[in-house]
Amino acid sequence: VFIEGMLPLEEQHYIGIPRTCGFGELGEVMKQDYEALYHFMQENNISTQRVPFTIYNTFDMFNRISNYIACIPVDEEYEIKEKWVRGTLQSQKALKTMHKGSYMHLGNAWMTAMNFARLKKIKVQKSPMGYEFYLNDPQVTPAEELITEIYLPLK
Repeated sequence: VFIEGMLPLEEQHYIGIPRTCGFGELGEVMKQDYEALYHFMQENNISTQRVPFTIYNTFDMFNRISNYIACIPVDEEYEIKEKWVRGTLQSQKALKTMHKGSYMHLGNAWMTAMNFARLKKIKVQKSPMGYEFYLNDPQVTPAEELITEIYLPLK
């Protein structure tokens, strides 16, 4: 885990699948969401040059439930399935943290980023509470080589 600092996050339009689920099922449910999004990209010939990302609206530690949107960046309008959404991730400043390794250990990177923000008195938003950008493909990349960028949006 490496804290990179406060950096700008570029505006991006996206198509996404909103979801609320328990922590225990998060990995499997999110995998299914991204499989559906990648299938959509292939069907619609959408470029995979930009990386998929997740918007975490809430992460309820007490009830162990997360509300998120699994997203793929797009440049044009597409017909989407009824439970899907389209939106824009606004340009903003955020605290960026890099994580290398299995997605199972991303919680450690989130805690490091949040503790760093608290220690340095950096004010971060409560909702959305953060973003994950997945820089390589877990289908072809060994788990220990996966690279994820975590952004905590600043107030």
